[in-house]
Amino acid sequence: MRRIFRLNTSGSTGEKSKTSEVIYAAIITGLVASAGAVLTWYSSQESTKQAIAQNCIQRIDNQEMKIREKTEAFLGNIADLISRGSNKKLSFDESRADAEKVIRSGFELIAYAPPEMGHSALKVTIAVQAMLNVESKTDVDLVALQSQNAMTEWPNRFFSLMEKYRDEKAKCQG
Repeated sequence: MRRIFRLNTSGSTGEKSKTSEVIYAAIITGLVASAGAVLTWYSSQESTKQAIAQNCIQRIDNQEMKIREKTEAFLGNIADLISRGSNKKLSFDESRADAEKVIRSGFELIAYAPPEMGHSALKVTIAVQAMLNVESKTDVDLVALQSQNAMTEWPNRFFSLMEKYRDEKAKCQG
């Protein structure tokens, strides 16, 4: 008996079909994995952008809050000085403690303020200091003018700084 080996041609088509199905499945799996990786990368990048923006805004908010706190104390002390100074029953020496509070809070504000605003607050503080050294009517008029000029400039610097903070926060988002 002789055996003859025959090739089954119908079976080889099935093997090709199975091989191509495996290749297609591998390609689809690769594409899905790639798409997942891209989405993960994009999500991570967006999260990083948001975290950077939040940190930027928080930093500016902290600066603004500190300036506002120091400004509140400074203006409150100025208000006390003005209100007590306008009381005819009080002597100038009785207002000295209020003037010293203005000077102290002015220098505390200067420590946190940017240069333009700090310089303007310094002018107010120097004007109040000059008020403590007044000896004549001429000096009073000169110090009053100096104080008026300083108090007119200072709020403009403060509100300009607050606008700058607002603009910087907007840039953090962009």
